[in-house]
Amino acid sequence: MNKKIEIENFKSLKSISIELSRINVLIGAPNSGKSNILEALFFFGLPHVAYEIKREIENPEENYSTKNFLSELMSKCIRYSSENTFLDLFHQWSAENTIKIRVEDISVEARLKEGNLVIDGFTLDKISELSKIGEKILPARFYSFREFKPETSYSQFIPFYLLPDGRNFNNTISTIPEIRVWLDRILREKYNLALAVTPSSRDVKIIDAGTNVWPELIADGLKRFIYFYVAVASNDFYAQQYDEKPVILLEEPELKMYPDLINILVDRIIESKNYFIITTHNPYLLSAFIGSKKLRKNELKIFSVSRDVENMTKIKEISLKKVISEKLMSAYEIIANVEEI
Repeated sequence: MNKKIEIENFKSLKSISIELSRINVLIGAPNSGKSNILEALFFFGLPHVAYEIKREIENPEENYSTKNFLSELMSKCIRYSSENTFLDLFHQWSAENTIKIRVEDISVEARLKEGNLVIDGFTLDKISELSKIGEKILPARFYSFREFKPETSYSQFIPFYLLPDGRNFNNTISTIPEIRVWLDRILREKYNLALAVTPSSRDVKIIDAGTNVWPELIADGLKRFIYFYVAVASNDFYAQQYDEKPVILLEEPELKMYPDLINILVDRIIESKNYFIITTHNPYLLSAFIGSKKLRKNELKIFSVSRDVENMTKIKEISLKKVISEKLMSAYEIIANVEEI
């Protein structure tokens, strides 16, 4: 179940090595580098996206809607300045560094070459070549709610797992009836709202007293819940179809979310068979995982993320046995005193 990951020279990550369980929670102060870890693993998984595209489209480089898909996807998930021509991705902004990311026995390397980002020898527009690498790479999907813009028109490549920016939300809801049923039940029972979907036209509405409130008029916390819930659930169905276990990267999913919705989302994550890495500052979210009777304790790990005096990100596992089993600390105290643990 455990997977070892190693990351070198990615942003603030000079060199880190950790062994992941199925569900992993990263806690630490703002700007400690938690999101950089998520971004690095998403970056590792980019060649697998190329493999997914190539699996559906014979000549993706010649297709207007897919030839720039990887670079556009990366720009929505990884924070960097276009003016620096990808230099922001490299540790200490040094083009001399090589990004190296390894998951188990599979590794990806990236360099800057004449201002272009090159992954294992290929630029992001070489989808067919990257797909050959990506077939063996663990899928990694990043969800942060930095952008959530459902669209009604898509490229030829439309995976039914939710994309990070949610552009294919309507397609995902229309394609997977089980998600429609679950989401409609939650909305009706909790908020007296109704989900209305027309699969043939991929039209999605959320009805409040006869008026469509989706997506502009719905509460932000509820919108975030829908986004993260559909992300987790759609990846479950995608993984079943293709017999894979992706790693799902969730950046502070609990923000602005009411506790009952956090509980529903946590239960969905626990029921999933996929891997998860989750960043949070929220004791309630951490408590929900620690206190769950549905989750075997060997499936959960908590990591402290911090910066050292040289401004490099460091990561250290927190012993659940020490701070929870012996009842030395609550989830709130773990987060409040993470640097002293």
